[in-house]
Formats: sequence, C-alpha cells, structure tokens
Amino acid sequence: AEKVFIQEQPDFWYWNNYDECVCISKYIQNNINENSRNFKYFVPALYLKATELLPQVSELEKGNNLDFTLNSRIKQLYVGDKFEFGEYKGKVIVWRVLKKTRFILTVISEENICDKAFNSDRTTNQWELCTLRNWLNGEFYNAAFNDIEKKYIIGHYDPIFLLGKKEANIYFKNDKERANGLWWWLRSPIRTTRTRVERVNGNGSFSKDGSCVDDIHGGVRPALEIRLQP
Repeated sequence: AEKVFIQEQPDFWYWNNYDECVCISKYIQNNINENSRNFKYFVPALYLKATELLPQVSELEKGNNLDFTLNSRIKQLYVGDKFEFGEYKGKVIVWRVLKKTRFILTVISEENICDKAFNSDRTTNQWELCTLRNWLNGEFYNAAFNDIEKKYIIGHYDPIFLLGKKEANIYFKNDKERANGLWWWLRSPIRTTRTRVERVNGNGSFSKDGSCVDDIHGGVRPALEIRLQP
C-alpha cells in the first residue's frame, strides 16, 4: 500500500518507494531446472538506491500524467470543437475537428502555420512529389510534436497532409467556415497544367485558377488524423 505504481513494461514492473526504486522482472526462466515439470520460472526482486534514478522516475510519472490528460481531453472532442495540440516556433497550434468516428479524429489547423511554396520549382504539381509534403512530414512533424503527441498521430504514408478540394468541400459547410482571412494550399493539382495547384481564398471560396506551385506566399494549413485511445 505504501508503493506507488509507476509503469509496466512487457518484462518488468517499476515502483518508486521512498528512497528506493524497485524493479521486478516477470517470469525469468530457470535454466537449472529447465527439465523439471515444476518451477520452470522464478520472479526475482531487485532493490536499487534511487538517488540517480529519481529523475528518470519523475519523467515517467510526468509522461504518464500528460498522456492520461491528453487522452481524456481528446476523447471529449466533437466536430467543430477547437483544441490545442503541438507547438510550432513558440506558438501553440489550435486545431479544428472536421470529422469524428469511433476510433479517429480528422483535424485541421485553425490558422495557417506559415507561408511556403507547394514545390520548390515548377517541375510538378503532384502532392506525392512536392517539397511541401516532405517538409510537413519531416521538419515540421519533428519540431511541432513531442513523443507523447506523436503517439496519437496516425501514420499512414503521410502523418501530416493537406486537404484535397473534395474534402475541403465536404468538411466545411460553406465559404465562411473555410475562411481564415488568408489563402491556403489544397493538395489537388489543376489538371490542365503542371504548374498550378488548387487553393482556398481568404474569404473561404475556391480559387478559379489556383496558384503557381512555387509561390512562396502560399499559406500552409496542415491536417492530420488522431487516434482515439481506449
């Protein structure tokens, strides 16, 4: 009753008990009696002075508490709700819930997180080949989310992506809901050319001609899917 449960791993339990840390291993095979029908496994207990281990135990406690709090908060969200998740360049990112199923939340950033070209040159307008896709799933992903937050982001091929024009039309009821005052990229190419991509105008309407892929003033409004933990 005096011990505080900290964390369970596949092979060990960890406790913190005052000035000692207890590490108990689960089911270690007893090779000496491996031919015996009884007592093939034993469970040893090891007591270690916690002077150097306490900072690690504190990090485990902190991580568990953050994980539990984040999970509880996410499960209570519904379509249209806004919430904070991740941080980029010292600013907390606010997300809007676009869709909720039993296991997944689909969300988009409420504001543009930055301005960036869709592709570094005019060689392609395909999402699969563009430099913005690589940046979102590399530099941005690693900078914006800690290890606990990354656990909730569903991988697929692109943990971070842009909405397609069809999705932007389905998830948002009208121009007003899509609008955030600045224009932002969609991932849908304009089929009649290899140099332009669809975009949403600042007032929420769809642009007739899109924008050139190397326009460095293009707003980036990332989307992602969050796994709803049990």
